[in-house]
Amino acid sequence: MTPDSAIGGSSGTGDPPVRLDAQTSADAQHMGGSPMPPNPVAKSGMKQKHGKSMLGRLDGFKLRVPGSLLVFETTGFCLYGIVARRGVGGSLACSAPAMSAAPDFAAAVGEVLEQLRAQTKRRLPGKAALITPSAAGELLLLPVDPKSPKPRAQMRELVRWEFEEVFVRQNDIWPLGALLQGRSHVTPEQRRELETAAASARDRGTLLNAYRELVSREQLEECLAMQEPLTAMDDELAIGWSPQPGADEEGRFAWYCAGIGDGLRTQWVQAFKKHGVFCGWIYPQLGAGFPLVVAGRDGRLLVDIRQEQFGLFQGAGGRLDSISIRSCPHGMAEPDAVAADAAKCIHPGTRVVYVSAPPEGLDPVIGALKQALGEAEIRPLPLPPPDASGVGAAPGCPPTVSASLEGVARHALRLCGPGLLARIEAQPPRPPLWKSRGFWPWAIIALVLVAMAGTELFLRVQAGRKEWALELMDIEYERQLQIKNEAVKTQTEIKHLEKVFAEKEHELMEKKRRMEVLNNVILRRQKLVPGLLEAISEAIPGEVMMDLLVENNDGSGFSLEGWALRDTEGQRFGNLLNEKLAPWNYKVGDIRLSRGKGRSGIEGFILKVRLVKTDAPGGGKDA
Repeated sequence: MTPDSAIGGSSGTGDPPVRLDAQTSADAQHMGGSPMPPNPVAKSGMKQKHGKSMLGRLDGFKLRVPGSLLVFETTGFCLYGIVARRGVGGSLACSAPAMSAAPDFAAAVGEVLEQLRAQTKRRLPGKAALITPSAAGELLLLPVDPKSPKPRAQMRELVRWEFEEVFVRQNDIWPLGALLQGRSHVTPEQRRELETAAASARDRGTLLNAYRELVSREQLEECLAMQEPLTAMDDELAIGWSPQPGADEEGRFAWYCAGIGDGLRTQWVQAFKKHGVFCGWIYPQLGAGFPLVVAGRDGRLLVDIRQEQFGLFQGAGGRLDSISIRSCPHGMAEPDAVAADAAKCIHPGTRVVYVSAPPEGLDPVIGALKQALGEAEIRPLPLPPPDASGVGAAPGCPPTVSASLEGVARHALRLCGPGLLARIEAQPPRPPLWKSRGFWPWAIIALVLVAMAGTELFLRVQAGRKEWALELMDIEYERQLQIKNEAVKTQTEIKHLEKVFAEKEHELMEKKRRMEVLNNVILRRQKLVPGLLEAISEAIPGEVMMDLLVENNDGSGFSLEGWALRDTEGQRFGNLLNEKLAPWNYKVGDIRLSRGKGRSGIEGFILKVRLVKTDAPGGGKDA
């Protein structure tokens, strides 16, 4: 690896092929690093474009956007990792985090990968991004217009000149007490007490002796071994940069820059390489969750609190406007100090403040910010739940780690603005595929297989066409058969309906007949019988008694039986009755008198009268 490739800006992606040589500098800036100078081939016209060799084109060919990525975060004490996958429509799916407390970098990476494989049950991506507090980030004003970027080497030297002081300050976050506290060998209260006492004595040896009395020898040696690579001062820095859109202050433009010691970067790259993972980018830990802040025209402020330091990140419209990083005495941020710094840094237009802090310190910090900032709304940084089942997930993964893991995943998978984070290219991109020694034998084999596959495909297409023609004939036959079956079924239904119709018609005729009987017989009889009785009662003289009125079985009329004292009275009753029956279209058809006794036992004449209908219609009550 050459020094240039080790300390160069993040214009490359660290992926296998990512973009074309003719890609503009704006695309390079979008990748989170140094903008590339415009390619003369892309602007020299069609003649030069067509004159470029095919191998030259392959040399610059790269995939544009990775679909999945491993995202790791080291706190200096533990290593966490997730699998992030870009979904349809710009969605992001993250597995539950895995964790390792192994002090060795390679061992920690291996343990996290093993847990992720067991959890996801899928093949893991081959690319990774690393978040580390050893990487420093700062917003610098540089005399470089993003629209007219300088060459990569000049840009690297310019950023390095401005960045060295920031990197030296970042190395101060690794005192021995920080590592002992991070590994849970001492409590924050114990550390504060010992460091306060050592500061009063002004003797660093006193603090070391106090730690020796408090922790075991193995624990102390472990933390001292971890401290050595973290505090090593490198002569070389790996640098990355990202321009901020629309930031121009009298010829100076805002660039979000990041840097890490080359030695520490190399150790992490080798640790990933040992397990077959390509570590493409390194991100600073502070502010890594800023892509989770809801973007908008109004300003947003993120208060990111970690052990040993906290940062205030402010921005709007897809860019960062200001960054303020403060160290924490004894490793713990005081809520009042955080609130005071936030009150000094907050812009007038900032309406919402997001807080990312350890659970035990979140509520005190939010309370202090509410008192200091007044009308600004204070919210915890939103953390969507992972989509994995959580089996094998890291127990008690801090929410600050979850936020930075998802924020970096969104940035690396291009689900947020490129200017929200700065990243460092961990190593040069992999060489083009065609330059690989083993490429050409496999390429020839692939060409032979493609030719064979093409021949087989042609034969399959021809066979498929014939099969399709037969299938169409089968479909047509099935259609005709279905039509025939439907016609038979319809004919059967018609016959059934005709039978039902005949039955209903017969039923209707029967109901009509009954209705006619009801109207012409029963209803008429209801009027006729009372009328006949009334006519008989009006025609009966005093010497005549009626015993029986019955209708003939053939419906031709009525028979009337009674008793009369004298035959003349019987004849007179018949004549009078004939007159009374006229309104009802009835008359006396026959009258018979025979001597005999009635029901009273008196001697007289038995009277039998036959009532029949008159031929001529008569008026009256039933007319």
